[in-house]
Amino acid sequence: MGLSPPEVQKYPEKAKERFLSPIEFAALGDALDKAERGCLQIEEGGKMRLRTVTKSAVAAIRLMIRAGARRGEILGLRWEWIDWQAAHVSLPDSKTGKKRILLIPAALAVLNGLDLPSNGSGYVIRGGDGTDPEVPLVNIKDSWGAVRLAAGLPDVRIHDLRHSFASVMVRVACPCR
Repeated sequence: MGLSPPEVQKYPEKAKERFLSPIEFAALGDALDKAERGCLQIEEGGKMRLRTVTKSAVAAIRLMIRAGARRGEILGLRWEWIDWQAAHVSLPDSKTGKKRILLIPAALAVLNGLDLPSNGSGYVIRGGDGTDPEVPLVNIKDSWGAVRLAAGLPDVRIHDLRHSFASVMVRVACPCR
């Protein structure tokens, strides 16, 4: 007769909810503008360093802010899934299955500023040298780290952009709150 293993107590997880204030959104927008114009100056290890962020990474972050979508949904976004007339994206698969993301005018403006291939297909957010629409950007961790440090927001996670988008949309839709 064998002994049963002892019960292991799970460490209680605390849900992290972080919402950006209007001032923080402005600082983030300023950092993204600077990243588009060239290098970001950030402090790392007590030293000031210059960091570059690709146009694709800036566009991905702007879309996350303005569409409330998950990182993977934006990095995997394809041009052929966008319905410009209805102002939405139809994702065939996401973390929660098939889904539709509404595109507010600010999100459409980001998309309009990107290079749409002549055949209308391919990844919206491109990796590599940015020229091949069939090469997606797969990682924005370093870019996000540089942008948030340049914005003075070291504690903001990329997923917090999604929470913040939802919070802003609720305030706009229900100003009585």
